[in-house]
Amino acid sequence: MLTSIIDAHKKVVEEYRLDQIQPGIGDPVIDKSKIYSDSRYANLCLAQLENADLQGAGLEWANFDGANLIGANLEGARLWKASFIEAFLWRTNVKQVDFEEANLRAAELKLAHLEKTNLRSANLENTKLNQATIRDSMLDLANFKGAVLVGANIENTNASNSDFSFSDMRNAKITDTVLSGANLESVDMRNAVIRNSNLDRANLKNVIFELSLDSDLSTTRINQVKNLKDLRFVESPHSLIELRNKYKKEGLRTEERDVTYAIKHREMEILLEQPDRKYSDVIESLFMYVAYELTTEWGRSPGRALKSIFYLIFLFAVVYLIALMAPKENAGIWRIHPEDRLIYNNSSDPTDVHELIMPGGLWSTILYALYFSVLSAFHIGWRDFNVGNWITRLQFSEFTFRPTGWVRTVSGIQSLLSVYLLAMWALTYFGRPFE
Repeated sequence: MLTSIIDAHKKVVEEYRLDQIQPGIGDPVIDKSKIYSDSRYANLCLAQLENADLQGAGLEWANFDGANLIGANLEGARLWKASFIEAFLWRTNVKQVDFEEANLRAAELKLAHLEKTNLRSANLENTKLNQATIRDSMLDLANFKGAVLVGANIENTNASNSDFSFSDMRNAKITDTVLSGANLESVDMRNAVIRNSNLDRANLKNVIFELSLDSDLSTTRINQVKNLKDLRFVESPHSLIELRNKYKKEGLRTEERDVTYAIKHREMEILLEQPDRKYSDVIESLFMYVAYELTTEWGRSPGRALKSIFYLIFLFAVVYLIALMAPKENAGIWRIHPEDRLIYNNSSDPTDVHELIMPGGLWSTILYALYFSVLSAFHIGWRDFNVGNWITRLQFSEFTFRPTGWVRTVSGIQSLLSVYLLAMWALTYFGRPFE
């Protein structure tokens, strides 16, 4: 059958293929006089091979672009580096076929049987594998970018370091499969089943992780993955909650926080995406974004709250510097000396208890503004437990600062912000307030 097929395409080979064959490095040199006795490099583009029996055929480097192979039997065929661009392989038997480095871009492999098939480094970009069976196969380093794997059954298969980005895996069943190091960016996994598989070091950016209830994440490895915080859901976060509980049970606090961020961030997005959203929904989302996401990323980065306190100290210091450069009694910073303070001989302490700070040298004024900002930020405490009072004990002389007018209002705002940020740091660092 293979011989008759090649003979039928003899004219195509003569007119098109022979002058365009460019062997790669290490490929055998083509003897054009023997091209028809050797099935390798055969040009079978657009060939009608429906239900053809090509079992065990040696078709390395062959061109099947656009060919009709529906229902064909390719079991055991050698198709290394062959080209199947936009070919039709519905219900095709491709068991034990060697597709290593083959090009199956945009091919139709619906309901195909890929068992013990070698697809290492193959190109399956935009390939349709709806309800295909992929079992005991080698898919490592393959390119499945944009592929459609809806309802596919992937079992006991090695797909490590493969690229599945932007592919559709809805209703797929993935069991006993290695996906370590795989690129799963923007994969749609709605209602997919994952059991006893390995996703270590995979890229999960923007993956719709809304699995079937039949999934079992307790038997699946999902460690050291990339972009865990960017996981998404459409309707229900049940799979993300299950994944977070898995990390919590295993004591992986960083991963647990990443999943919490993914859940809360997506909930906030869904609130804004609702077509019938109300004005109150927008206000609520804005509040959550400022109060929880900007401050600690929903507990993912507790240290961000402490950094914010540090940045606010410098920001408010600029405001206080303006007040110190143009002081007024009703809008300035006063230095208050206690009446019972100790005044020793040759002391430079003023005799007045109340003293409005006037501008001096530029650096001394900047230091005053920065110091007052620090005191305002840490004006935190209760009774004798007051951080600001502890800081004042580092001074050489005994005095306190007291603002008036709008400076007092600004100082109060800074103190409230600092108290809130410190509370957010403590709650998220030591607890789980967003579970």
